[in-house]
Amino acid sequence: MEDDRRFHKLTQEQVENLDQVLTEVIPIHGRGNFPTLEIKPKDIIHVVRDRLILKKIKVRDVRLNGSTASHVLVKENGTSYKDLDIIFGVELPKPEDFQIIKEVVLGCLLDFLPKGVNKDKITALTMKEAYVQKMVKVFTEHDRWSLISLSNNSDHLGQYATVLFGC
Repeated sequence: MEDDRRFHKLTQEQVENLDQVLTEVIPIHGRGNFPTLEIKPKDIIHVVRDRLILKKIKVRDVRLNGSTASHVLVKENGTSYKDLDIIFGVELPKPEDFQIIKEVVLGCLLDFLPKGVNKDKITALTMKEAYVQKMVKVFTEHDRWSLISLSNNSDHLGQYATVLFGC
């Protein structure tokens, strides 16, 4: 019962705000000679979610967090967002699941490379070095989550687009 009060249906205006956030192209900057990836949040959400499910990782839900969620809910107050925080609610019963998640995210980034880029010799490690700002993994009895921050060096959203996976 108490949990039900945390949730409510979005208004039409909030749905429009959410659509605007999820369809706006964000740059993920590559280091060195790697090109900037132009990604819509909704596209990476769909691809990551579908691939996690294919890899037998159960996805309960996908949520926005922080200033982005506040922006969707109360845009008229002049709230804006800097970082894009996407949370995938997943089950992480074993430590090996973190490796699967990392491979899925890096594989998705590889798919977003522009046409004409020869992807044959690009490894997951290369993609991590080129596009990931920070990775964190926590696996304890009471706390299990993983964070992947993608590079964004512009004023567009702030410093990071962050993908968080947790129970």
